[in-house]
Amino acid sequence: MHNNANTNFTKANLVRQCKEPYEEAERLIKQIEKIESLIYQSKEVKK
Repeated sequence: MHNNANTNFTKANLVRQCKEPYEEAERLIKQIEKIESLIYQSKEVKK
């Protein structure tokens, strides 16, 4: 009985883990793009 509840918890965790890295990756990509544009702007200013 205890083992079964544990399995359900693990399944829920796996589903969440599959979803979260994708959202995390999206967020990181947006941050990287923001940083890249800032670097580009600072290079343009130095010219």
